[in-house]
Amino acid sequence: LLTEVLLIRVFDVLFIPNISYMIISCTLFAYGIAGVYSAVKPLPPSTNILGITSRWSLWLAISILAILPVLNILPFNARDFANHPFRQLIYFGGMYVALALPFFWTGRIFTVLFSKYAKEIGSLYFSDLAGAALGSLILIPLIRPIGPGGLLFIAAAVSLLASGLFSNQKTLLAAS
Repeated sequence: LLTEVLLIRVFDVLFIPNISYMIISCTLFAYGIAGVYSAVKPLPPSTNILGITSRWSLWLAISILAILPVLNILPFNARDFANHPFRQLIYFGGMYVALALPFFWTGRIFTVLFSKYAKEIGSLYFSDLAGAALGSLILIPLIRPIGPGGLLFIAAAVSLLASGLFSNQKTLLAAS
């Protein structure tokens, strides 16, 4: 949620205010795609859930770190859409994919954990909501001194910490 709220705030300032709603729809779309993917291609019962969520948390951290460079490389300009519609559509598509990937990985992690540990859904959902609240609260005092880029690094660091905590390997856990 820290990443989502941060991106909404940044897009509201950088672009026209209504484009920040794209982040919300992008997030919900990526969560939905992750859920559909999990339903269509479920993990085998013998899968090491903690090991795979560790890898997915690592991919989540990488995709969060990739947002800033990808958005800086892509020269998307909504005002230039009338002059170069195909080019701007390609740039927008790249931007959309870069923004959707972290939420896809988050959706995969939550889908698998909620499915695997369905009997503990009350405590899992409480932890999910508590983490979301904490992520939203962290944003308020830190956005000015650290900035959006620094907060994306914090979100990636938290994902790396989760990767280490999910890991079965003691060296990865110790590194986090």
